[in-house]
Amino acid sequence: MPLLDFLPTDGVMTGLSASSKKQLIENIAEHAGSLTGLAARAVFDALMQRERLGSTAIGGGTAIPHAVFADLAHSVVIISILEKPVDFDSNDKKPVDIICTILGPDQADCDHLKLVSTASKRLADDSLRDGLRGARTASDVRRCLQPSQATAA
Repeated sequence: MPLLDFLPTDGVMTGLSASSKKQLIENIAEHAGSLTGLAARAVFDALMQRERLGSTAIGGGTAIPHAVFADLAHSVVIISILEKPVDFDSNDKKPVDIICTILGPDQADCDHLKLVSTASKRLADDSLRDGLRGARTASDVRRCLQPSQATAA
């Protein structure tokens, strides 16, 4: 389940600035709303509700906020690279600067979880994280996310 298959043309945000987790999720929700047609407030509320269950930070300065929506026809991935990391309540106490937001249709729970799992596995790779941190453009991010022969993810 390659992440690029779910990453729309305008699904990459580089050089993003936010002073807090809440502000970051607001920025992502606005962008997600414009990409999907969902109300930005609905995206924000769903992502924050998920964060209240437990942080989606997975360590190494990365997080995978995710939610499902009845009005979404297919899964969407949004990659955000921050200028400066923000506190995301991570278990390893590291602030987050790479965010892979995943929005999925509520009738495809299994596929949604597979996509979250794929993102988690990919973002555990130090070299991928280093590449994403060095990415300045959407093309750079897409190049980093190309499945390697070894991972085929």
